[in-house]
Amino acid sequence: MPKPSYIQAEELRDIIKDKTKIPGKDYLVVDVRDDDYQGGNIPNCINRPSDNFENSLDALISEYSQGIGIIPNRAKPGAYY
Repeated sequence: MPKPSYIQAEELRDIIKDKTKIPGKDYLVVDVRDDDYQGGNIPNCINRPSDNFENSLDALISEYSQGIGIIPNRAKPGAYY
């Protein structure tokens, strides 16, 4: 299983806009925000609140076997891919 790697927000944007890529198959965006998720989120993302994200990470990786890249939260809403 590939190790997570950091990606830039622009790279995630390009992946999401690529019509040849299928969400949940070719890429996965995981939103780890708790209450803020309901106020708006990235289309086709899944929500795994931060309080149990680490505990659910192995199951998440097993369920969605594609590579994982991480966009760190730098005082802006973050997303995990």
